[in-house]
This record gives sequence, structure tokens and C-alpha cells, in this order.
Amino acid sequence: MSIRRVPSLVNFMTTGNFTWYDTRNVTGTTLRDRGPGAFNATLSTTIPQVPGPYAGMLGLSFASAPTMVCPTGYTTGDFSISYWVYFINKANSGGTSTYQYIVTGGRLQVHQYFGNANIAYNSGGTVAFSQTGGVWTHLTYVYTTSGTTNITVFQNGIQVASANTGINAAGNFTFGQGSGLTFISYLADIRIVPFKLTANQALLLYQSYLNGSWASTGNVGILRLSNQFAAGQTITAFAATGAVQTFVVPGGVSSIRFFMWGAGGNNQNQNGTIVNSVGGGSGAYLDGTIFVSPGTTLYIIVGVNGGTTLAQGGAGASTFSGSGGGFSGIFTGSPASGNVIAIAGGGGGSGVNGGGNGGGGGYPSGGGGTGNNPGGGGSQSAGGSLNGTQLQGGATGAQGGGGGGGWYGGGAAVNQNNGGGGGGGSSTYTAAVISPVSINGNTGISTNGSNTPAPNEASPYWSSPAGRSAASGRVVLVYSAAPAILRLQPFFSPNALSGLNLWLDAADSSTITTSGSSVTQWRDKSSSGYTFTQGNTSLSPKYGLNTMNGLNVITSQGSQYLQITNWSQNFTTATFFYVLQPTNSFSTWEFIGVLMSPQVTGTPYIYIELFGLTSPNLFTATFSSYNNGGFGGNLGSGSITGSTYLMTGLFRANTSTNSANVNGTPFGGYNFTGTANFSSSASNVTLYTAGYPGNSKSGLYSEIIMFNRVLSVSEYQQVEGYLAWKWGLQANLPSNHPYRMRKP
Repeated sequence: MSIRRVPSLVNFMTTGNFTWYDTRNVTGTTLRDRGPGAFNATLSTTIPQVPGPYAGMLGLSFASAPTMVCPTGYTTGDFSISYWVYFINKANSGGTSTYQYIVTGGRLQVHQYFGNANIAYNSGGTVAFSQTGGVWTHLTYVYTTSGTTNITVFQNGIQVASANTGINAAGNFTFGQGSGLTFISYLADIRIVPFKLTANQALLLYQSYLNGSWASTGNVGILRLSNQFAAGQTITAFAATGAVQTFVVPGGVSSIRFFMWGAGGNNQNQNGTIVNSVGGGSGAYLDGTIFVSPGTTLYIIVGVNGGTTLAQGGAGASTFSGSGGGFSGIFTGSPASGNVIAIAGGGGGSGVNGGGNGGGGGYPSGGGGTGNNPGGGGSQSAGGSLNGTQLQGGATGAQGGGGGGGWYGGGAAVNQNNGGGGGGGSSTYTAAVISPVSINGNTGISTNGSNTPAPNEASPYWSSPAGRSAASGRVVLVYSAAPAILRLQPFFSPNALSGLNLWLDAADSSTITTSGSSVTQWRDKSSSGYTFTQGNTSLSPKYGLNTMNGLNVITSQGSQYLQITNWSQNFTTATFFYVLQPTNSFSTWEFIGVLMSPQVTGTPYIYIELFGLTSPNLFTATFSSYNNGGFGGNLGSGSITGSTYLMTGLFRANTSTNSANVNGTPFGGYNFTGTANFSSSASNVTLYTAGYPGNSKSGLYSEIIMFNRVLSVSEYQQVEGYLAWKWGLQANLPSNHPYRMRKP
């Protein structure tokens, strides 16, 4: 592992004027410039707003072919411009009618043409790069009046093209039309500065969207954003060692951009260069961004060129044919399928004596080998034939190329004279990866004395010969330790969502009144303002006896409990959460009360049942109305003492579409759904928590939250992330949970 720190960056967003067209702020035909120059843009007509690439961001729809003139005032000297773009109908055929002009001006023209985006200057010089339709993409153009390269293009923070195209007279920027050719797609969040951005600044500008810094309000938001770029940047590179490597997220780091190349498959005889016109396939390329929290450990595998262990990834053949290349990957725990964040597949090994070339690693499937009975590529659900399995490439014998490792490994070629090449392994990434970019590896080439090239060798983070045939892979992490002021939005709090009607938080001592250690009051933090009480200290739960993740919890022993007598809520829909730890064993049927009413038909009755009547013991969570239907599921078996559970329940009264999660994962085992036939409302009901009179076991009660509506997936995952990180349960969330690696 090597670490390189980039020197502090220019505090560029506060240098002179800047223009920020925040596309959330449109009034009639005016788009306000939030920079100090106040160069407000004028639209030719009112146009609708559309959802942007990030929550809270709005874009502008140019579907009706309007134009927007931006009098930026940047008529001389260097400048840089960035924006988000979404092509509704990507140009895909010849003829000038396929143009979509995005920006025109005295010095800059950008248009979509024949499936590529081209930058054209009035002098006629152009520079082209690939632009995908149907997805939001962040583009930055850097223009300078000096040097041999005066235009550089960055796509999602990464340089993709540059050229010297000449210098022309300046003029206002016009978005949406040029030479009679219209732009009919979406734009969002346009920024212009009168100087040249460095490559690191362009990357960090893109990353500011990933960590939420873009969303700050007013000019102070731009000034605060600038602090991120002054923080500098660290680049940590991992080389292949044949073993698992670890990386602990440093303090102040909230997001990491990763760049990965899987290992290439070996050439015949595992020589350094291609012989007998058969070559191994190159490894796949994958990059993306993940949100993280300081102190989190990432587990890194860098693909080794050939081998059969998990750390090496690819399955070997023998000294005749080439072995497969190993995958490169990032995991939340010890490398296993359940802990994957992202994997770049390895290339397949070559065949023998002209028999065939190895396939490249790739997404969603690795490439198949070529030649005589070659191996197939791994997919998202199965290994390639022959013998590819999850994480491991296949192998057959001396004359069949080995499969590359991957999410699912590529298959090996049939073992025969002049056998074919092995298949490439598949790449993958979970929902935790933001803006993933995948480039497939190349099928082996037949040029003796050479090597199959790796994908994206133009990347500044590639190092020769990573990813090529007969070469190991590479993993690079890029991050900056930003100052605390960068967290422009506070960490998530449950009261950020509408419909909160109960919030009991044991960590907040200001909500708890005690007599000695006995809890006499536990006050609701929601606007409902309930207060759970217990006047008899012999029946009171205790406070200050135990902690969870360093925070105080309420300890209920035996039949201790708290209650209210004025519970009045509508139960047509509801979502609730709680964090609970049973603390003693049991031998008969028992339960732990979370939110329970007296046993009256039709009233809410939510509890965890502990069944001690079988061996091993089973325990379930049940959410129901008493004697009138419910749903729940099995939590597991065996002793539950000391285990902590984050429970999520989603109610839709009188339906069978209810569901529940444990630690962010849907119930497994004896899971079931059912109808929770709650009354549409419950008025002046006695409600118990932290226990139940006469029939309850001991437990630690940490936090209980209820909403009067069914939250969306993204909303309830925010609450799960909040609770998991607060109470030290984040490692229990599934690997694809959006808040496994960072706080919401």
C-alpha cells in the first residue's frame, strides 16, 4: 500500500467572481445567479423543473426547445464551466439533425452528435468523448488561453478528453440552441468560474455533490464549499499481495472515490508476453464513490495474475495454457459474497498454440473466451462454463485456459489439444456505490511479444501494467479529510420526516426523570408530547445501570414497566422502529413489551415473543391487534441474551402487505406477513413500554420511534441508519444497505 498526499488546493470558489445557476431557483423566465456578480439568466419561456440527480436538486427540462442566455461577463481569460446533463434521446444516427446543442458562445460550443458529445470552437477544432444517454452525468470544461492544451473535459470528476482547438472572441453563454439545432433534454446546477480548475479541483467539485455540500443556501454555501478544496487530497494505492489488505477510514473523511482494475489472465506458458498468437483477457475496470464514516474498516483484495485462492481470485490451469486473473474488490468485512461493496472481474487465461484467447472481465457479464470450446463469462447470477463459481474462476486441465475471478468467475475452456481461452469474471457493485462507472476488459489479442491492454489506461490512477494480460490488478482510494464545516447539512434526525408521532430516546437524559435510579417519567420527543410514567418505584425500570455503545439505556427487570393512559392515534398506517436487547434467559413462553395496550380486541399489541418450549429456542417478533390478526417473523434460534435488535415494522391496516426488518434485513426463517386489523383509531388507551404488568422479561430499551404513515424505502433506511450508527449496530446492517458505511 502506498499513500500520496496532494498539496493543498486553491481556495478557488472565493477567488474573484463566480456564477452559480442553482436550477432550483427559477422565477418565471429568470434563473437567479447566486454568485456575487448577479448575472441572472433569462429563459425564452417558462419551463418545468424535473428531479435532479440528488435528493433536493431540481433540473430544468428543455423538452420544449427553449433557450437560456447567461450574461456571465467572462469575456476574456481562462474560465471553467460545469453542469449536470441528462439526454432524453441520445443522438444515434448520421446527419446534422441529430445534433443537440447544449452550450454556445463566442469561445465554446458543446453539442451531442452521433452518440458522442463534442466540444467545438469557432476555429473548427473539436474534441470528442463518449456521453451516455438516459443517466445524469456531471461535466466540467476547463478553458485556458495559454499552453498547448486549451480545453480539458472532465466527466464525473475524471478527465476524459483534451485538445488544443484555438482561441476565439468571447461572448455570452447560451444554453439550449445553436445554429438552429435544439437541446431537448435536462440540465441542472450550472457553475462558472473565471479561471482554470486543476484536475484535483474538478474531481473534488464532483465529489461535493456526493457528500451534500452542493446543497447549501446562499453565497455562504459557495464559500463553505471552498473549504473542501483547501483541505488537500490523499491517494492510497494498493498493489497485489495475494492476501487481504485493510484500510481504516481516517478522521474527517466522509466519502471515498475508488478506482479498480481486475488482474489480467495469463498468456500461454504464463510468459510475460503473448506467444503462439494467444493472449489472456484483461481485467475489468470499475470506479465509483462510497459514503463512509471515520474508523470504519474496508477490506481490500487486489487481483493476482493467476492462482487459485480467494485472495488471488482467478483459477489456474497449468504451464501450458494461461491461468485466469484474480478479481479486485472492496468489502465491508472478511471477503465473502455477503460483504461485497464492489468487484472488478479478472480476465480469462489464454488457450494453447493458437487455440483461443481469454475473455475480458466485465459488467454485467465477463467476456467469453475464444477458440476451441472456450470458457464462458461469469454473470450476475452464475459462474461461466466450465466450473466457474461465485468469486472463483473455473479450471479444467493443462490445455484449457482458466477462468477469471469475479462476482461470479469465468469458466475454463475444455481441456483438449489447442484448447480455447477461459472466460472473464463478472464485476458487480451494491447500492452503496454512487455513480458507478464500469468498463469491460479486452479479449486477448494475438500479437506476439505484446500484452492485452487494460481498460481506461488513460486514468491518472492507472499504473502500468495493472489489468493487462499477465499482470495483476490495482485498487486506488482517493479522499480528503474535510473540515467539520463541510457537513453543511446536519446528520439525519427522525424529526426531519413528516408524521413522527412518538420518539422515546433513552440516550437523551433530559427526557428522563428518576428517583434514584428508578425511572418515573420518560418523555416523548415528538410533537405529540406523551409522557410515560410509573409512580410505584418498585415497578419502575432503572436508568444508568447499563449502556449501549457508550449511551445510557433504560433497564427493565421482570415486570417493571412505564405507561400512559391517554394514547390517541390513528392506526390506518404506521411505521415503527425500536432498539432492544433481551438480558436474561427463559424456559417458558414469555415476551418483552415494546408498545403494548391492554388485551382488548382491535387495539394495538406489539411485542416480542420468546418461545422457550423447544430446543433450540425460537423467538419471534409479532405486531398485531389483540385477537384480531397480525404479522411477524422468526428472529432466530438459540440463546438471545446479550443480542441487540434493530426492528422495523411497516403497518397497512386491514391488508396483507405488512412487512418487517431486523437489523435492516427482511425477516428470514419462519417469516410471515398478515393482516393487522387495527381499529382506525384508538382514543384514551393505556399503553405500556419498557415492560408489561405481570408478564415480561428483562431487557435494555434504547430507542422507540413511530410514524403515523408508511415510510418509503429510502425514508425508513434513513431511520435504520440513524439508529444503527447511534447504538453501534452499523456492522449488522446488510452490505447493500445505503448506511452500512456512513451515517445518514
